[in-house]
Amino acid sequence: MKRIIFDVSRWSIFLHRQARGLDTVDTDDPGWRQLEDEIFEKLYSGPPDLLAEGERSMELSPWAEKLHAACDELPDFSRLAAECRGDADAAATGVESIMAELAPKMQELSAKNESAELRRVLRSSCSRAAEAVEELRDAAEGLDGVALN
Repeated sequence: MKRIIFDVSRWSIFLHRQARGLDTVDTDDPGWRQLEDEIFEKLYSGPPDLLAEGERSMELSPWAEKLHAACDELPDFSRLAAECRGDADAAATGVESIMAELAPKMQELSAKNESAELRRVLRSSCSRAAEAVEELRDAAEGLDGVALN
């Protein structure tokens, strides 16, 4: 499904939305939700297919390209993606954690056009996301030993 700059599989979007308890996909999803779908795909499946130039969002693609390029350059993001690969709950937790730190600063970072600041925020959010994924796995492991009657 066409998002901002990537074609994300409907299955990945379904898994993402289900893991986070979000509404189903819509062609009119806001840009930030489409960005979440793209980040989820990168964490869950790996690099998605790039849309052709004419299919990308005219308004959002320049900033999304910069954000994705910054993610691709960060070892912290690569480690997080390796940790989340194939695990929808972990990838959804990663997206949630990244967006919690990134979302309030998106307007500011977009206006400033500051690549260094964007990388700093992403590095920090990836570290927090890795911690959140570890906590999720610890909790799941702890629940494995609990018998439900």
